[in-house]
Amino acid sequence: ELGCEGILTNPQGFDVYYKGEMTLTEITQAILDASGNLPVFIQIHGKDADAIVERAHELRKLSDRVNMKIIGDEKGFTAIRRLQQEGINCIATCVFSVSQAAIAAMVGAYGICPFMSRAKEIGIDPCQVISRIKSCYREMENPPIIFAVSLKGVGDIDDAFAAGTDAIALRYPLLKQMM
Repeated sequence: ELGCEGILTNPQGFDVYYKGEMTLTEITQAILDASGNLPVFIQIHGKDADAIVERAHELRKLSDRVNMKIIGDEKGFTAIRRLQQEGINCIATCVFSVSQAAIAAMVGAYGICPFMSRAKEIGIDPCQVISRIKSCYREMENPPIIFAVSLKGVGDIDDAFAAGTDAIALRYPLLKQMM
């Protein structure tokens, strides 16, 4: 009803809502059961790209609505390329720079998650980063979707949209603050 286009997960949210009492597979199934026909992006990790891809395959067996959210580092980008080539949409997360966004585009990522509040905490201007990413992506035929994340308040949301983000990922209490 309120324009939700999909579910993006975060391991911190798993701790808050599931309190360590369920496996990632069980959590994924619970999210699928509660989310209608929406796509679900589960954040996964692994010691290397092979482990990340293997974990993705395990979770994808639950439903073709299961997609992946993977940290944008060397092993993550390698896994993203492989999974995208298999038709599994992946979002690169922990994006703090135009360089990371460029690599995400080169490996065919479905989307990217530049951080707002966390970037500010370490002295990075997230609005400038998003604006520069958007400028670079305008030159591409099928650029990744920019999902601003790490939003702590309505001001972060306003700033992210003003900077050019395509979408935001947030928890429901923050959505209520927007209204």
